[in-house]
Amino acid sequence: MINQADYYLGKDYDIYFEWSDENIYCSELVWKIHKETTGIEIGNLKKLKDFDLSSKKVKSIMADRYGDDIPLDEDVISPAGMFKS
Repeated sequence: MINQADYYLGKDYDIYFEWSDENIYCSELVWKIHKETTGIEIGNLKKLKDFDLSSKKVKSIMADRYGDDIPLDEDVISPAGMFKS
């Protein structure tokens, strides 16, 4: 796992939650390292649209980050999803 983690070393934090390796967010990092080294997925990937995005604060953050082009079909993994797994 340490060797696999070296691949991600120095990547910027991904505030857009994109499922790519260009930048990476915390849960994505743990999920990918575990999957790539053991073949086991910790939790199921969900689409961004599957999360509750209805609160005023969340709507504001989403608008700031994405404008009118929110990637609702983007794959994401959450800490809660991994914990429940």
